[in-house]
Amino acid sequence: MGYFKVPSSQSKVISRKNGFWGGTKKQPFFAPVSTRTTEQSIGDNTPAQMLMDIATFQEQTTSKSSRKRSTIGKIDILLAQYNDIGSQPQDFVKRKTALTTLQQACLAYLNHKSATDDPNDAIGDRIGGIKELMREIDLEMPVLNLCVEALVAIDNDTKIAFKRGMEARELFAELRESNPQMTYGPKNYRNIDIDRLFDLILQRMNADNNRSRQMEDLIEEDLAQLSSLALNPGTPPLLRTILIESLSNRKNIHFQETGGMASGAVLAGEKDREKGIDTKYRLDLQLNQTSDVIRQSSLLHEMTHIATQESFKNTPIHLAYKKGTSDAEILALSQRRTNQVHELMAIVGTALENKQISEAQYRILEEKTMYPIQGKNSLESYVKAFAKDIGPAETEHLLDLVAQGANNTLVEFDTVMNQMYFMVTQWGIAPNTPLSQKLAAIVEEAYQRRAEEQMVDL
Repeated sequence: MGYFKVPSSQSKVISRKNGFWGGTKKQPFFAPVSTRTTEQSIGDNTPAQMLMDIATFQEQTTSKSSRKRSTIGKIDILLAQYNDIGSQPQDFVKRKTALTTLQQACLAYLNHKSATDDPNDAIGDRIGGIKELMREIDLEMPVLNLCVEALVAIDNDTKIAFKRGMEARELFAELRESNPQMTYGPKNYRNIDIDRLFDLILQRMNADNNRSRQMEDLIEEDLAQLSSLALNPGTPPLLRTILIESLSNRKNIHFQETGGMASGAVLAGEKDREKGIDTKYRLDLQLNQTSDVIRQSSLLHEMTHIATQESFKNTPIHLAYKKGTSDAEILALSQRRTNQVHELMAIVGTALENKQISEAQYRILEEKTMYPIQGKNSLESYVKAFAKDIGPAETEHLLDLVAQGANNTLVEFDTVMNQMYFMVTQWGIAPNTPLSQKLAAIVEEAYQRRAEEQMVDL
């Protein structure tokens, strides 16, 4: 959720979910869970769990004979004990040990000499339930292993701890997406508190006074990854083009972790100069996101704002058209882009129906696609917040355009389209799908507008 802080200079900013402004207030010891965006949370702000509860397990392993649960009773006890272990990071090692013991007990049961697939056998007719529990253990174990690795690394290398935590959260989100039956309700959804793990990691970074350096290292690694993609002949040519365009401004940007709840790119102002920032731009990045792809796409989003500013040089809100453009042309551009948003949204929906994208990917693409026309911050709110820097005459002019139907596609279009194109390529969505083709066409058109203006400047 974003909030407004009306600027008195270029260094003051507006915070929002995924735009180009970041908050100015310093983050407390750690970001509370409630500040994370929908795609940054594993779901319902609850800990992760893949294993069934004891009642479900007993229901799935009820024997068709009158035989008691003397043999399988050990698994009953171990599963109940495992699910009763706390979900906090200090419980992770104990939980891993208990999960390993449970896994071994299940294997021993399956290897029991009396175990058969004969449905009339008192042990054999429980095999299906045991195998299902084993499958769920195989899902939960790698998530738990990553969390334990992150926990162990906190005392030695908080950057590694942060990475392992992100990997755990991303893996869990993927597993839950592909295994919806693994969710047994909020009350039992408690085994691994990944969000609390992140709290501890960020606390340690702050306590060691190295959070800024560690986060800057992470940003440098993301920039290196974008550079690698830009130079890789195997990268789609259009993606290479927009990456090279954005990375060409790298030396003019001061990169840092956001001090607020959102990523942002702004023209550096007086307060930045006082802090020793001597670059033309300051880019704040929200690093605590669900995956490398999402975080790197956010970085590209913000760098696209800067590429747009370098092309059009139009006000501190980075309008995507050159100064002196007629009102009719501006309104036509806004309308054309609005139409493209609706066309793309229809294709995103079809991609979900055709199982070309997952439910999670759909939710992310839906939010990004609609942001320019339905985001919490509008063109009007941007203009009013930056009225002092824009100037009274242009402020009045822009608000008149808003009254005539202009919207935030004039600011938040090139950015989200580049961001989504990056996502679908990195997710491995086939380039011949309607989704990939439509995004590529939109991205190419927006890029050509920026490039043509750059050629005029030359």
